[in-house]
Amino acid sequence: MEQDKNAMLQAFNFENEEDELKKISYERAFFKKGKIEIFDSKIIDDAKAKLLGIFVTRFIILHELGHILNGHCKLCKL
Repeated sequence: MEQDKNAMLQAFNFENEEDELKKISYERAFFKKGKIEIFDSKIIDDAKAKLLGIFVTRFIILHELGHILNGHCKLCKL
């Protein structure tokens, strides 16, 4: 499979060295403005991942705080 992938990428005249071709993972190859583009959904944009982490953290904290403030926690009742 690895050899087939490398052969396919080389057939597209990909301008990468053979070592770099081994590192490439792809799900789709398409042409954009006459050049081949490789789509790989495994590459995550770090900024989006960090922002999502902040939102998830805030949701969990506020959700648990809501339990406490709505009296769902017997130990915290005044």
